[in-house]
Amino acid sequence: MKNRTLVLIAIIILCCGCEETNFEPETYNFRFEQLPGCQTLVYNNLEKAGADSCFNYSFFEKLVIEFCVSGNCCPDSNRFAVESKALGDTITISVQDTAANLCRCNCNYIILTEFQNLTGNNYFVKCTDKESGRVLYLKEVKRR
Repeated sequence: MKNRTLVLIAIIILCCGCEETNFEPETYNFRFEQLPGCQTLVYNNLEKAGADSCFNYSFFEKLVIEFCVSGNCCPDSNRFAVESKALGDTITISVQDTAANLCRCNCNYIILTEFQNLTGNNYFVKCTDKESGRVLYLKEVKRR
């Protein structure tokens, strides 16, 4: 009887830590734009200041994020596919270069994203390269 009680207590303790948190994806409006042209001034500043200097945001009624990505230099516009999802306190932005390896040069490009109708006031934003899965930026943003 004692062993049975201990087993039952152990199961209860283990199950209390197993509670799943199911977040529903947040519904919001999303828009993105790649600013055309090679951003050589930004690229030079990145070399001096580090990659974190190329992530800017404003968050009032809507969240606007501007960040840099590197890609092949031609064509210099409409070359990135961008997807996003908001789940819990995390917004994930995935960027894919749709025209890699067309020329023998690389450029720094600016991606401008806009999120409307977000319900939270604080989010962690994770920007990733869709092909490699590499995290480009991981930043906390707060509504002002």
